[in-house]
Amino acid sequence: MTILDSLHHKMKILPVDTYDPSATMQPPAKPEQIEKPLEHFPNVPRDYLELIRLHNGMTFMYNIPGSILFIMRILSVEDAIDMMLDWHPYLIENMPNTFFFGQDGDEVYLYGTNNGKYGVYRVGIADGEWDGAEYIGKSLASILVEGEGWASY
Repeated sequence: MTILDSLHHKMKILPVDTYDPSATMQPPAKPEQIEKPLEHFPNVPRDYLELIRLHNGMTFMYNIPGSILFIMRILSVEDAIDMMLDWHPYLIENMPNTFFFGQDGDEVYLYGTNNGKYGVYRVGIADGEWDGAEYIGKSLASILVEGEGWASY
């Protein structure tokens, strides 16, 4: 059973660059695409790899009552590598040993350890430091399946 098979009942999965549920989902990442982030970042989380093996990029969304919207766009392998190495290399300089895998507008999602606590964090691209990072949950699976970090709103 995959993360998508166990997705929280309130969470919606959408194609990566659209909020139109009738749009086509991305195909799975090819084995050679999956190897690319591992060449640069040996600590790529298993649940990110599981997701891109199903769809190489996707968006998760939940409209929280009171008009708060939780969105997590899972970057394709190519976009994740580009973000870390080309677009915003200062993020990995300021926050070493992290893996940036997702985005919501001007905020990025990453796996990392801050003050001894490992998990998924959200930080503004302009901030790009641990001082501005918000802990979301212990893993992508806990966020998407158990609703950690958003379902209690």
